[in-house]
Amino acid sequence: VVQACKWGRNVNDNIRKFLQFQFTVNVVLLIITFIGAVKDATRSEGNGSPPLAPVHLLWANLIMDTMAALALSTENPNEGLLKRPPTFRNAPLISKKMKRFIAGGSIYQLIVMLVMIFTGEELLDTDRGLPSSWYHINGTIAVTAAKLEDHADDNDLLLKTVIFNTFIYMQVVNWFNARKLYDEKNPFEGFGRSPMFLPVVAFTAAFQAFMVEVARGFMETYPPGGIRWGVSLGLALMMFPVGFIARCVPVEEDPVNVLRLDQCEEDEGDPSSKLTMIEKVRSAQRAMFSDQNIPEVRCNKPPSTNLQQVAAKVRTKVRVVQAFRGSRRLLAPIDASSRVFPMPQDSK
Repeated sequence: VVQACKWGRNVNDNIRKFLQFQFTVNVVLLIITFIGAVKDATRSEGNGSPPLAPVHLLWANLIMDTMAALALSTENPNEGLLKRPPTFRNAPLISKKMKRFIAGGSIYQLIVMLVMIFTGEELLDTDRGLPSSWYHINGTIAVTAAKLEDHADDNDLLLKTVIFNTFIYMQVVNWFNARKLYDEKNPFEGFGRSPMFLPVVAFTAAFQAFMVEVARGFMETYPPGGIRWGVSLGLALMMFPVGFIARCVPVEEDPVNVLRLDQCEEDEGDPSSKLTMIEKVRSAQRAMFSDQNIPEVRCNKPPSTNLQQVAAKVRTKVRVVQAFRGSRRLLAPIDASSRVFPMPQDSK
């Protein structure tokens, strides 16, 4: 029973960790894709393309689904799970603390992404001028129009690469924050319980660097350079203090109403409730065996009303056992009001 409770709480926590990360990254990705496409459509030479290329979105979805599931949903249970109150079945799946985590991470990531989208050319110096070798001595341009267009495309690709790189590494860092659900301040605690977490993080970070620097043609990226790499990693690492500050915001969960089995009136009308299903089964039994005397026991009756029936069954079983043993001792009448079974006396 203890192991079942421990694993049940662990599975529930792992699912909620995955969900709070999923909500954060989906909110940010949806908003920046829409706003970025609208911003590009307002440009004279724009065509409404999003800030992330389609292949970037595919890799981002792989991180959101497969990699996040391996990193967050494979943690093993620990004894600390049994030291907190249970999570009731009618408690909300997305708690207020999870909403606080989603709001804090989403706001920070949206600020970073929108600043890069609207002012990234100036702040990141991605609008690079033409090389001096492309000019004649008299100052005229010595290259073709196609080469100039390729240069402008490289500038746009450089900005998209920095945005893509920053976004991915922010999600990698946010995996650490998503490992905690109950106001834990240390996101690095308990790595031993999650053997898949660090390998997944290392693989994702290394493969992201490979795609940016090596797989340029396939991933539609442009090497950002050392300074822009530092900017991307620095903004991503800021997710650690953002997560810490978000968890310091006090949040009180709503109380959960726990129904007892004798509170049918509070559960009445819910077709999916256990009590309603029990009543349906009993009604079906009465309809099937209408010619037999089946006692009707409603869930809102106190247990004391059925004590006499239970006592009669116990007395019958004891008589059967005593008959096999050759005993002539019988049970004395049971006092239902006191709920005490007196010792049997010899009968004449």
